[in-house]
Amino acid sequence: MLMLTAAGVPVAAALSAVFGCRLLTAWLPLFPGLLVLGLHRR
Repeated sequence: MLMLTAAGVPVAAALSAVFGCRLLTAWLPLFPGLLVLGLHRR
């Protein structure tokens, strides 16, 4: 985020970019496993 703000990107845009990237790379791959576990418990 520091690099984005140093390049002149507003802080809110930098935060949303970092959060979106983290969401896609860390949380999105977990959803298929959670879905399978949820269906398996039934």
